[in-house]
Amino acid sequence: QGDVNPSLSTHSTIPGRVSLTLGGVARNIAEAASRAGVTAYPGTSSLLVAPIGEDFFGHVLAEQTARLGMRKDGLVPAHKHTAVCNMVLDPLGTLIGGVSDMNITEDFGPDDVRPQESSPPSLTDEPLPDHSSTRATLTRVCRFRR
Repeated sequence: QGDVNPSLSTHSTIPGRVSLTLGGVARNIAEAASRAGVTAYPGTSSLLVAPIGEDFFGHVLAEQTARLGMRKDGLVPAHKHTAVCNMVLDPLGTLIGGVSDMNITEDFGPDDVRPQESSPPSLTDEPLPDHSSTRATLTRVCRFRR
């Protein structure tokens, strides 16, 4: 795989390895906070507040979030594709290029947080809004937090 001439990849495919991993800055921070909280602060939890599509990637994200023992009540269903970033790396792990589809976050706003208010988090929960949330959405999450 390291012996493939990169110029051959234009308008074609090349042998390689494909992997699917969960990610995103806010999701990764929520996972780290959840893992740390389990041992260091029993009884606390983190809450990722983010839109999630009703598609394959959305189902994988929700399922794996639950499997990791993380809360998933902050995942807000939306009628769009779940945010996905597809990266192409060379054999050394250097980014060659990719496609980032984050359109689901464009219309995510304060009114989307409202349905989650029926099950408010405990006072020890820390919301970790998606990185592209608007100021109004963050304000709404913070009010919900109180």
